[in-house]
Amino acid sequence: MVGSLALMRISGLAGALLAAACLPAMADTILNLKGNDNALDSSGNNNNGVWSGTPAYAAGGGFDLSGSNYISVASAAGLDLPGNSVITVSATIDPTTAGLARERIVDRIDAGGSNGFLLDIQADQLRVIAGNTILIGTNPVAANVLTDVTFVYDGTLATPTLSLYENGVLDATTAAGIWDNDTGSDLRIGVDSNGFNAFQGVIGDVAISAVPEPATISVLGLSLAGLLPVARRRKICASSSAATGSRMAV
Repeated sequence: MVGSLALMRISGLAGALLAAACLPAMADTILNLKGNDNALDSSGNNNNGVWSGTPAYAAGGGFDLSGSNYISVASAAGLDLPGNSVITVSATIDPTTAGLARERIVDRIDAGGSNGFLLDIQADQLRVIAGNTILIGTNPVAANVLTDVTFVYDGTLATPTLSLYENGVLDATTAAGIWDNDTGSDLRIGVDSNGFNAFQGVIGDVAISAVPEPATISVLGLSLAGLLPVARRRKICASSSAATGSRMAV
Protein backbone atom coordinates (compact mmCIF):
# COMPACT_ATOMS: atom_id res chain seq x y z
CA MET A 1 0.00 0.00 0.00
CA VAL A 2 0.96 3.60 -0.25
CA GLY A 3 1.37 5.08 3.17
CA SER A 4 3.74 6.77 5.45
CA LEU A 5 5.58 3.52 6.12
CA ALA A 6 7.21 4.24 2.77
CA LEU A 7 9.15 6.90 4.67
CA MET A 8 10.65 4.29 6.99
CA ARG A 9 14.40 4.01 6.56
CA ILE A 10 16.26 0.73 6.80
CA SER A 11 19.79 1.56 7.84
CA GLY A 12 23.04 -0.18 6.99
CA LEU A 13 24.27 -2.32 4.15
CA ALA A 14 21.81 -5.12 4.90
CA GLY A 15 18.90 -2.70 4.67
CA ALA A 16 20.20 -1.35 1.38
CA LEU A 17 20.49 -4.86 0.01
CA LEU A 18 16.94 -5.66 1.06
CA ALA A 19 15.59 -2.48 -0.48
CA ALA A 20 17.49 -3.01 -3.73
CA ALA A 21 16.25 -6.57 -4.07
CA CYS A 22 12.75 -5.61 -2.86
CA LEU A 23 12.64 -8.91 -1.03
CA PRO A 24 9.46 -10.18 0.61
CA ALA A 25 9.26 -10.13 4.37
CA MET A 26 11.52 -12.58 6.18
CA ALA A 27 8.52 -13.70 8.16
CA ASP A 28 5.85 -16.33 8.30
CA THR A 29 2.70 -14.39 7.44
CA ILE A 30 -0.14 -15.91 9.42
CA LEU A 31 -2.92 -13.65 8.21
CA ASN A 32 -3.35 -10.70 5.85
CA LEU A 33 -6.80 -9.20 5.35
CA LYS A 34 -6.49 -6.26 2.98
CA GLY A 35 -10.17 -5.40 2.67
CA ASN A 36 -10.10 -4.98 -1.10
CA ASP A 37 -13.82 -5.63 -1.62
CA ASN A 38 -13.60 -8.91 0.29
CA ALA A 39 -12.53 -10.32 3.65
CA LEU A 40 -10.29 -13.05 2.23
CA ASP A 41 -6.90 -13.90 3.71
CA SER A 42 -4.21 -13.16 1.12
CA SER A 43 -1.56 -15.03 3.13
CA GLY A 44 -2.73 -18.34 1.73
CA ASN A 45 -3.57 -19.72 5.19
CA ASN A 46 -7.34 -19.46 4.74
CA ASN A 47 -7.81 -17.33 7.84
CA ASN A 48 -10.67 -15.62 6.06
CA GLY A 49 -12.83 -13.01 7.73
CA VAL A 50 -16.61 -13.04 8.11
CA TRP A 51 -18.71 -9.92 8.41
CA SER A 52 -21.08 -9.25 11.29
CA GLY A 53 -23.47 -6.52 10.29
CA THR A 54 -23.62 -4.92 6.87
CA PRO A 55 -20.45 -5.43 4.80
CA ALA A 56 -18.90 -2.17 3.60
CA TYR A 57 -15.63 -1.30 1.93
CA ALA A 58 -13.88 2.03 1.50
CA ALA A 59 -13.44 3.28 -2.07
CA GLY A 60 -9.66 2.98 -1.86
CA GLY A 61 -9.72 -0.32 0.04
CA GLY A 62 -10.19 -1.38 3.64
CA PHE A 63 -13.13 -2.32 5.84
CA ASP A 64 -15.50 0.61 6.32
CA LEU A 65 -16.79 0.26 9.87
CA SER A 66 -19.72 2.24 11.21
CA GLY A 67 -19.69 1.02 14.81
CA SER A 68 -22.32 -1.63 14.10
CA ASN A 69 -20.32 -3.92 11.81
CA TYR A 70 -17.04 -5.77 12.20
CA ILE A 71 -14.93 -8.67 10.92
CA SER A 72 -14.26 -11.94 12.75
CA VAL A 73 -11.81 -14.72 11.92
CA ALA A 74 -12.62 -18.13 13.36
CA SER A 75 -10.24 -19.40 16.03
CA ALA A 76 -7.70 -21.82 14.57
CA ALA A 77 -4.43 -23.38 15.62
CA GLY A 78 -2.67 -21.26 12.99
CA LEU A 79 -3.59 -18.14 14.97
CA ASP A 80 -1.73 -19.42 18.02
CA LEU A 81 1.57 -17.59 17.69
CA PRO A 82 4.84 -19.04 19.02
CA GLY A 83 5.94 -16.94 21.97
CA ASN A 84 9.64 -17.43 21.21
CA SER A 85 9.22 -15.53 17.94
CA VAL A 86 9.29 -11.94 16.74
CA ILE A 87 5.55 -11.38 16.37
CA THR A 88 4.23 -8.46 14.33
CA VAL A 89 0.61 -7.28 14.26
CA SER A 90 -0.15 -4.34 11.99
CA ALA A 91 -2.95 -2.45 10.26
CA THR A 92 -3.66 0.78 8.46
CA ILE A 93 -6.40 2.86 10.06
CA ASP A 94 -8.41 5.93 9.14
CA PRO A 95 -10.68 6.67 12.13
CA THR A 96 -13.57 9.05 11.66
CA THR A 97 -14.54 9.55 15.29
CA ALA A 98 -13.53 12.85 16.84
CA GLY A 99 -12.32 12.69 20.43
CA LEU A 100 -11.36 9.04 20.16
CA ALA A 101 -12.20 7.15 23.35
CA ARG A 102 -11.65 3.41 23.12
CA GLU A 103 -11.87 1.68 19.75
CA ARG A 104 -10.60 -1.80 18.97
CA ILE A 105 -8.45 -2.31 15.90
CA VAL A 106 -7.46 -5.98 16.26
CA ASP A 107 -8.52 -8.21 19.15
CA ARG A 108 -7.93 -11.80 20.24
CA ILE A 109 -8.30 -11.68 23.98
CA ASP A 110 -11.13 -12.01 26.50
CA ALA A 111 -12.30 -8.53 27.48
CA GLY A 112 -10.57 -7.63 30.72
CA GLY A 113 -8.31 -10.69 30.51
CA SER A 114 -4.67 -11.43 29.73
CA ASN A 115 -5.05 -14.52 27.56
CA GLY A 116 -4.21 -13.06 24.17
CA PHE A 117 -3.54 -9.69 22.55
CA LEU A 118 -5.25 -6.55 21.37
CA LEU A 119 -4.38 -3.34 19.55
CA ASP A 120 -6.69 -0.38 19.97
CA ILE A 121 -7.07 3.35 20.48
CA GLN A 122 -7.64 4.55 24.02
CA ALA A 123 -7.95 8.24 24.86
CA ASP A 124 -6.51 9.21 21.47
CA GLN A 125 -3.41 7.04 21.90
CA LEU A 126 -2.43 3.61 20.68
CA ARG A 127 -2.57 0.81 23.21
CA VAL A 128 -1.43 -2.79 23.00
CA ILE A 129 -2.00 -5.60 25.44
CA ALA A 130 -0.02 -8.81 25.01
CA GLY A 131 -0.62 -11.30 27.78
CA ASN A 132 -0.17 -9.41 31.03
CA THR A 133 1.84 -6.58 29.47
CA ILE A 134 0.17 -3.26 28.66
CA LEU A 135 1.87 -0.59 26.55
CA ILE A 136 0.35 2.81 25.75
CA GLY A 137 1.78 5.07 23.06
CA THR A 138 2.77 8.67 23.53
CA ASN A 139 1.75 10.10 20.16
CA PRO A 140 -1.90 11.11 19.63
CA VAL A 141 -3.93 9.35 16.94
CA ALA A 142 -5.88 11.87 14.89
CA ALA A 143 -9.30 11.35 13.33
CA ASN A 144 -9.56 11.38 9.53
CA VAL A 145 -5.84 10.77 9.12
CA LEU A 146 -4.41 7.66 7.48
CA THR A 147 -2.08 5.99 9.98
CA ASP A 148 -0.02 2.80 9.89
CA VAL A 149 0.00 1.13 13.31
CA THR A 150 2.12 -1.82 14.38
CA PHE A 151 3.15 -3.64 17.49
CA VAL A 152 6.10 -6.01 17.73
CA TYR A 153 6.61 -8.60 20.45
CA ASP A 154 10.16 -9.95 20.50
CA GLY A 155 10.12 -13.22 22.38
CA THR A 156 13.56 -14.25 21.15
CA LEU A 157 15.24 -12.09 23.80
CA ALA A 158 16.13 -13.23 27.32
CA THR A 159 13.73 -10.52 28.47
CA PRO A 160 11.01 -10.17 25.81
CA THR A 161 10.10 -6.68 24.61
CA LEU A 162 6.88 -5.11 23.39
CA SER A 163 7.07 -2.10 21.04
CA LEU A 164 4.55 0.20 19.38
CA TYR A 165 5.15 1.94 16.06
CA GLU A 166 3.15 4.68 14.39
CA ASN A 167 3.87 5.28 10.72
CA GLY A 168 7.04 3.22 11.05
CA VAL A 169 8.43 5.33 13.89
CA LEU A 170 8.94 3.88 17.36
CA ASP A 171 6.32 5.33 19.71
CA ALA A 172 6.87 3.31 22.89
CA THR A 173 8.58 0.15 24.12
CA THR A 174 8.76 -1.86 27.33
CA ALA A 175 9.95 -5.14 28.79
CA ALA A 176 7.25 -7.78 28.37
CA GLY A 177 6.05 -10.97 29.99
CA ILE A 178 5.44 -14.33 28.36
CA TRP A 179 3.27 -14.40 25.24
CA ASP A 180 -0.10 -16.01 25.95
CA ASN A 181 -2.35 -17.29 23.16
CA ASP A 182 -6.11 -17.26 23.62
CA THR A 183 -6.85 -20.48 21.79
CA GLY A 184 -10.60 -20.32 22.31
CA SER A 185 -11.48 -16.92 20.89
CA ASP A 186 -12.06 -15.68 17.39
CA LEU A 187 -9.91 -12.83 16.13
CA ARG A 188 -11.93 -9.66 15.63
CA ILE A 189 -11.31 -6.53 13.62
CA GLY A 190 -13.14 -3.42 14.79
CA VAL A 191 -14.67 -4.68 18.05
CA ASP A 192 -13.75 -6.45 21.30
CA SER A 193 -14.66 -10.01 22.32
CA ASN A 194 -17.97 -8.84 23.81
CA GLY A 195 -18.96 -6.80 20.78
CA PHE A 196 -18.19 -3.45 22.42
CA ASN A 197 -15.59 -0.70 21.93
CA ALA A 198 -16.43 -0.57 18.25
CA PHE A 199 -14.15 1.16 15.77
CA GLN A 200 -15.61 3.81 13.46
CA GLY A 201 -13.74 4.48 10.25
CA VAL A 202 -11.61 2.34 7.97
CA ILE A 203 -9.29 -0.50 8.95
CA GLY A 204 -7.30 -2.17 6.18
CA ASP A 205 -4.32 -4.39 5.49
CA VAL A 206 -4.49 -6.22 8.80
CA ALA A 207 -1.43 -8.47 8.99
CA ILE A 208 -0.08 -10.91 11.56
CA SER A 209 3.29 -12.58 11.15
CA ALA A 210 5.98 -14.35 13.14
CA VAL A 211 9.71 -14.82 12.65
CA PRO A 212 10.51 -18.04 14.55
CA GLU A 213 14.29 -17.82 14.33
CA PRO A 214 16.26 -14.58 13.85
CA ALA A 215 19.43 -16.37 12.67
CA THR A 216 19.09 -15.31 9.04
CA ILE A 217 18.41 -11.73 10.07
CA SER A 218 21.43 -11.75 12.38
CA VAL A 219 23.66 -12.80 9.51
CA LEU A 220 22.48 -9.76 7.58
CA GLY A 221 23.33 -7.58 10.57
CA LEU A 222 19.81 -6.31 11.12
CA SER A 223 18.68 -5.18 14.54
CA LEU A 224 15.01 -5.37 15.48
CA ALA A 225 14.70 -1.66 14.75
CA GLY A 226 16.02 -2.25 11.24
CA LEU A 227 13.76 -5.27 10.88
CA LEU A 228 10.61 -3.53 12.01
CA PRO A 229 7.74 -4.32 10.97
CA VAL A 230 9.26 -6.87 8.76
CA ALA A 231 5.83 -8.17 7.88
CA ARG A 232 5.10 -4.88 6.15
CA ARG A 233 8.27 -4.92 4.05
CA ARG A 234 6.34 -6.07 1.02
CA LYS A 235 4.19 -2.95 1.29
CA ILE A 236 7.20 -0.71 0.88
CA CYS A 237 8.15 -2.69 -2.21
CA ALA A 238 4.70 -2.09 -3.62
CA SER A 239 4.65 1.59 -2.73
CA SER A 240 6.18 3.11 -5.85
CA SER A 241 3.24 5.35 -6.70
CA ALA A 242 1.94 8.47 -4.95
CA ALA A 243 -0.64 8.47 -2.14
CA THR A 244 -4.25 8.48 -3.25
CA GLY A 245 -5.93 10.92 -0.87
CA SER A 246 -7.56 10.94 2.52
CA ARG A 247 -9.07 7.46 2.35
CA MET A 248 -7.23 4.20 2.23
CA ALA A 249 -5.54 2.46 -0.65
CA VAL A 250 -4.15 -0.97 0.14
